[in-house]
Amino acid sequence: MFCRGRFSAICSPECLQLKIDLILPNQRRADVFKYSFPFMYLGLPYVAAMTPPEHEVRIIDDRHQDVDFDTDADLIGISALTPNAPRAYRLADEFRRRGKTVVMGGIHVSALPEEALQHCDAVVVGEADGTWVQLLRDFERGRLQRIYKNETWPSLAGLPIPRRDLMNPWKYLPLKTIETTRGCPHNCDFCGVSEYFGKSYRMRPIAEVEAEIKSLFVPQPQIPRWAWNAMKLLSPDFPYFATRRLLYVVDNNVGFNREYLAELTRVIREADVLWWCHATINIARDDKMLAMLRDSRCIAVNVGFESLDRAELDEMGKPFNRPEEYETLVRRFHAHNIGVMGTFMIGRDNDTPDTYRQIVDFVNRAQLDWAIALILGPLPDTRSYYRLRDEKRILTDDWEKYDNVHCVVQPRNGMTPQDIERGFIYIWKNIFSLRSVHHRIWRKKPGVHRFFYTLLNLGFARKVRRWPDEGITWFEARKTARSR
Repeated sequence: MFCRGRFSAICSPECLQLKIDLILPNQRRADVFKYSFPFMYLGLPYVAAMTPPEHEVRIIDDRHQDVDFDTDADLIGISALTPNAPRAYRLADEFRRRGKTVVMGGIHVSALPEEALQHCDAVVVGEADGTWVQLLRDFERGRLQRIYKNETWPSLAGLPIPRRDLMNPWKYLPLKTIETTRGCPHNCDFCGVSEYFGKSYRMRPIAEVEAEIKSLFVPQPQIPRWAWNAMKLLSPDFPYFATRRLLYVVDNNVGFNREYLAELTRVIREADVLWWCHATINIARDDKMLAMLRDSRCIAVNVGFESLDRAELDEMGKPFNRPEEYETLVRRFHAHNIGVMGTFMIGRDNDTPDTYRQIVDFVNRAQLDWAIALILGPLPDTRSYYRLRDEKRILTDDWEKYDNVHCVVQPRNGMTPQDIERGFIYIWKNIFSLRSVHHRIWRKKPGVHRFFYTLLNLGFARKVRRWPDEGITWFEARKTARSR
């Protein structure tokens, strides 16, 4: 017999089984500039792994699956980032209209729990480790609380292996994702990581990371040497892509602790995979850490350059980023056969049209292997959000527009929101032009993982080709007017 959780207090112990649907909402706004990285997110697979085994769990990724409002689940769990919060709230409202109990979590809900509680029965603030099991117990007993929050940052020892088996691997990029650390000691004003995961740098026991990596890359039938060598003729990286031996470490700041990085890269090196990660520019200043990355076959480090303006970097909380050193540090990455994926933040106070030209020029001059610019979208509970709110410069509370594609802040320096969005188009159109891709990937000596970066850049080039040329024409018109 299957028993509803809210009646379980009067049932026998063997009836205490729940059906739980965990949902990752899609951002439903139709927008030509919408882009996505189809990774397998680990948040809900972790929640599923934390769920006691007597319960039945399903994961619905709204990006790829239809949400069944007629589900027989007893409990609905919805995770929300800021851009998909409106969709999450619409789903929650519909489930509650049909009599379902809905709980919500995620970065946006943690930042604005009272807002979320207008649409659900309970919220998990912060990480779900520990609080999720307590929530389920309370639900079984009919004593669901409104807010669940850890009093201290949870230890990463003993984390379960995420339930990746509950998600369809063919809907995502052919790489495995793994988490090894949480938290970031830096406090960038636009980033919610230090608020959600804390400023302390917490590390998983390396033995547990090693066990998970071994479970992800189980021994495969030996590929004949002739076949492996034939694939290597196309590219040294090609055999790894063909056999899907690819790993993405999703941590926000790999390499903050050198000793831990040494152990992590040892484990990855022994797994014989290609991998990439996020780190600050500081890692390029350390020869030993660069050697660790190189020897473990790290093919990409995503670096937040953010700005070429020193004053802006100081204000946002990245004084260790020094633009005058950028090109030298990029060359250090390249000298170790490590590609650089750069991100820049536009729409800040010092922006002018020249800002966008300077970013494009730098990307091409430094031959970054891949780069994008994102428009500042001040996320709730970040320093930039509170500052801009107090200055009355936030233009909308339509959370779907906080996607780093729309300008939601009144700019300065005579710029308009439309100017910022045109600058966004200008940067992307130039960086992903075939001319730029050829210069950055194929004219760089020596080449750095050309097979991977050619495919990556051409994928984005195909997308931006469909975008209107208003960013280009706007910039050229200003340039012509200024020359007169």
